[in-house]
Amino acid sequence: MKTRLLISFVLWICAAFSLGGQTIEAVDDLISQSKALRDSVPAEALEFARQAITAAQTIGYRKGESDAYVAAGRAHKEQGQWPQAEVAYLSALPIRRALGDSSGVASIYNNLSSVKQETREWDAGILYARQALRLWAGDAREANVCNNLANLLAEAGRLDSAVYYNRRAMAIARASEDAQVEAEAVFGLANRFLYLEQYDSAKWYFQQAEALFMELNLVNEMPDIANSRGFMAFKQQELDSARIFFEQARAGYTAIGDSVGLGYAYYNLMQIALAEGGYGLARAYKDTISQSEAFQDASARQLMATNEAVIDASERQSRRAKQLYLALAGIALLFGGILYNLQRLKAQKIVVKSQQLEIENQRLEAEREKDSLINAHILEKQQTAADATDAERERIGEELHAQINPLYAVKWRMEDISQHLPPDQKEAAKELKILVKRLSQMHSKIRTLSHELSTSSNNWPTDIRDFCNGLMKIVKVRASINFTNISKAIPPKMGNAVKIMIYNLIGNTVKHAKAQELIINIVADSQYLRASVEDDGQGFDPNAPAKNKGRGLAYIREEVAKYGGTFSIESMRGEGSRFYISIPLPKPDEEAE
Repeated sequence: MKTRLLISFVLWICAAFSLGGQTIEAVDDLISQSKALRDSVPAEALEFARQAITAAQTIGYRKGESDAYVAAGRAHKEQGQWPQAEVAYLSALPIRRALGDSSGVASIYNNLSSVKQETREWDAGILYARQALRLWAGDAREANVCNNLANLLAEAGRLDSAVYYNRRAMAIARASEDAQVEAEAVFGLANRFLYLEQYDSAKWYFQQAEALFMELNLVNEMPDIANSRGFMAFKQQELDSARIFFEQARAGYTAIGDSVGLGYAYYNLMQIALAEGGYGLARAYKDTISQSEAFQDASARQLMATNEAVIDASERQSRRAKQLYLALAGIALLFGGILYNLQRLKAQKIVVKSQQLEIENQRLEAEREKDSLINAHILEKQQTAADATDAERERIGEELHAQINPLYAVKWRMEDISQHLPPDQKEAAKELKILVKRLSQMHSKIRTLSHELSTSSNNWPTDIRDFCNGLMKIVKVRASINFTNISKAIPPKMGNAVKIMIYNLIGNTVKHAKAQELIINIVADSQYLRASVEDDGQGFDPNAPAKNKGRGLAYIREEVAKYGGTFSIESMRGEGSRFYISIPLPKPDEEAE
């Protein structure tokens, strides 16, 4: 190195005695050598830059001096000497302003913003980046500055503004067909949406960035994408997916030799291990991270110390939990032994008690057999008396029922007479209405008593026929009754219910329809018991409010619904009415029940 510097200095001395153009060329040559060595040997690059500064100042070569300061700043940046880099850039800034080099001034502002980003001075970095953006507006480098500004804004927590500048960078890069800058902008947007917790948008931009980097063959960017996607999965508590992405990032950083990125990948894997309770694995990751370049500054060491404390506390808690578990298990075994012995003693007592109960049961069984014989004899005598009583109840019920139909017909006739009395017979009409009401009450009580006394009667077809015959003798109505396939298989309760429905329909016809003729059909088939009542009366509107149709129709609907049947009406004013009842018959097994 000393030999190279000596040769360069001799060349510069020779150039100093040459013409002015040759001296400028010597300064430019020193700057070129600094640039060439910046990435590989930054210390030598810095020394060449310093020589170029001195030479340029000696001959008054202002542009060369400015370029030499910029070269020195970049050499300091490569060595992580951020304050020195900032001083070098600030030294170049007034010279370029004096030269009127706005593009060069913008470049220095851009470099200063990157220095402030490294030193975490976000507000100063944002200020420098905005100055660069103002000077480079419309320049091809505008998209790069937008991306840098977005990064600074994101670090400062101003994510919405960062999204705006990443989108601006993406649009400018796309217009200028700069695919790499576009990919960087898209990747930046993915990270912005990740921290905004807009995970669907973040996922979409990550996929777009991955596709662009692959298309450009920029494989060195893929570990960063995997690391970010792993962090997104971790935030969403998808630990398995997060581990897969972090492992991909670890493999990628290892392949490209990025020790800083590798340190972050191991750090993220350590967080996964901690979340899953794998404290031994977390400690192994922590030991690996401690050797990484990314975790050597004071804040990083403090972070690792915090994680070390978390791991230690978690391990202590885990050990205490295991000790507590073992203690509880021992206590459980002790109590289990005690309970087992108690259960044995209890079982022995139960056996003795069972033997005593068995003896007592045998004694009680003998007494029960004796009582059973006595009770059977008494029951036989009681049954004989009950049979005689039931027969008498049935006979009385049938006799009462035989009187119901004529009584019902008399009630209707009296109602008809009361409705057709002359106006001067109001007192007689009033008296008739009172008698009809009392007669109706008597009829209701007799019918209830009849049903209570004779619940198993299956003579309902005869009752309907007798009812109609008695009605025709009192009221001027012709009635035709037809029964088809009516057998004793129809349950008495169902038949009696249909009978009451028919009575109600006939009553409505006699009272309201002014009919001359009634046709009643009752048919049974293998599935249904069907009944219809037709008249040639004045008809009515079935859709009119219920108050115009009487309580009888509502009662019929309720009764039919109880049996799971249907009730329908066909009627028009002046054309009579037709009422249809259909009730499903019980199946043989249901009837048996």
